[in-house]
Amino acid sequence: MVSADRRCYINSPAGSGVIQYTFTDTGIVCVRYGFKCQQNDTSCTPSEIAQGTIKKVYTGVTQSTCDAMKSSPTIYIDTYCCNTDLCNGDSTNDGVSLRTTTTTPQFHAMWLMCTLVVIVVVFVNVLIH
Repeated sequence: MVSADRRCYINSPAGSGVIQYTFTDTGIVCVRYGFKCQQNDTSCTPSEIAQGTIKKVYTGVTQSTCDAMKSSPTIYIDTYCCNTDLCNGDSTNDGVSLRTTTTTPQFHAMWLMCTLVVIVVVFVNVLIH
């Protein structure tokens, strides 16, 4: 069973690495996946787009969203989901200055919007294929 107050690694909203974040919603699993930099992707530099760089994403989502992400491996590369605190880290988290934060209304709204975008992208990808 997945409980509330799940601590996961997430990409820093400020773009300065990876931080620990406490999700206070029930049913959250931690997730780590990669995405390939593509044209018009504002989170990638022109050089990263040209090279097809794969960037890692750390966050928390519902189990059903995780399952949907796993069903689209060309979009969500090497998706890994887990349901214990800080289980979505990897060796790249070592030596990174991590700080802990908790849910704020603004971040919660941003997280919900990102989750909805993930769901829509997965849904569209399923319809296309």
